[in-house]
Amino acid sequence: MGENDWELVMDPLGFRTIEPKPSKEDLSRYYAERYYQEGKGSYEVTYTPQEIEHHRLKARLIRRQVERTVALPPGARFLDIGCGEGRLLDQFASAGYDATGVDFSDHGITKWHPQMVGRMHLGDYEEFLGGCVEARQTYDVVAFTNVVEHVLDPRRLVSLAKAVVARGGVMVIVAPNDFSPLHEKLLSEGIISEPFWIAYPDHLSYFNKDSMLRCWVRRVSR
Repeated sequence: MGENDWELVMDPLGFRTIEPKPSKEDLSRYYAERYYQEGKGSYEVTYTPQEIEHHRLKARLIRRQVERTVALPPGARFLDIGCGEGRLLDQFASAGYDATGVDFSDHGITKWHPQMVGRMHLGDYEEFLGGCVEARQTYDVVAFTNVVEHVLDPRRLVSLAKAVVARGGVMVIVAPNDFSPLHEKLLSEGIISEPFWIAYPDHLSYFNKDSMLRCWVRRVSR
C-alpha cells in the first residue's frame, strides 16, 4: 500500500474518501498483523492509568446514551463491529448484555480484555454481517466506534448492519470529526499548514458532523 499513490476525493454524499483504495487482502493483512501490534491510530502499545480510565469512561458514556435512547430488555443482544481492544465489549458485557464482538485481529483484546476473547469472532466485518443476515440473527444494539472511517465501503457496511438491528433496537456510529469548521478555519488562516488528520491507510474516509448526518442519521433511519 503506497503512501503517495492516492488522492482525496469528495463522495456524492459529502464525505471525503481516498481513491484508489488498497485491496481488501492488503487491508485485512494490515489490521491482522500491524495495526494493534504497532500502536497505530488511536491505539497504543501501552497506556497510562489515566488513559485507561479515560477509555473506560468513554465506553460507559456510550452505554448510558444507548440506555437513554431506547428501552432494552434484560440480557439485550449487543454487537460491537471492530471491537478492537475490547473496551466497549467489556462495558456492555459487564452490564449484563449478551455481548458479541468482531474484528480482524484479536491482538488488542487479548492484551487488554482477555476475558472478552471468548465473545469475539475473528474475521471480516462484511462476511460476519452477511452470515447474520442469512441466519436472521439480530441484535438490539449494533455499534461502530471509530470503524466507518477505516473500511473500504462504509455505506455497504452500515447497510448490512442495519439489516441485523432488531425491531426497536439502535445503531451507534462514532467517527472522528475531520474537516470540521475548526479544521477548515485553522487551514484557511495558516495556523496549520496541512490536514494532519489524514492517515492513510488507517483512515480511508473522512466525516464531519454534516456528512455524518447526511450519510447515516437520515439514510439509516429511513
